[in-house]
Amino acid sequence: MRVFEFTIPLWPPTELRPNTAKPGPHWTTRAWLGHLASLKAEYGQAVYIYALGTVQRAEWEAPEKVRLIITFLSPATRRPDDTNLLAAFKCGLDACVRAGALRDDSPACVVETIVRHGPGLQNNYKGQAVKVRIEEMTNYGTRSKG
Repeated sequence: MRVFEFTIPLWPPTELRPNTAKPGPHWTTRAWLGHLASLKAEYGQAVYIYALGTVQRAEWEAPEKVRLIITFLSPATRRPDDTNLLAAFKCGLDACVRAGALRDDSPACVVETIVRHGPGLQNNYKGQAVKVRIEEMTNYGTRSKG
């Protein structure tokens, strides 16, 4: 089983979480959607840079079927909502595909997604980071004889 791993030293912006409401009446819907689009682009570019650098150093070729383990590292004791964090990281997954770390982010390629939480980084500004681990699944979908 081949394994590929890299860490992004920042979390997705809070505004990208689906449960985050528009901040107030001074934001028009158009301005808010434009703001979200720019945040997605900026965070996606940061993930792309970290993923591409690691892909090139490791000479990684994305496998057909993978298990994706995303660990959100934070010094906070309160655990945020897993699905909310995963949805906010969607632009990060798209960046992993663009960088060549994943073939595709569809269920046909990403067979299993696991979300975990861990302690934050000591040398980081807020201690927050996202650790992405991609594990090749070699015998997924094959039946054993017997």
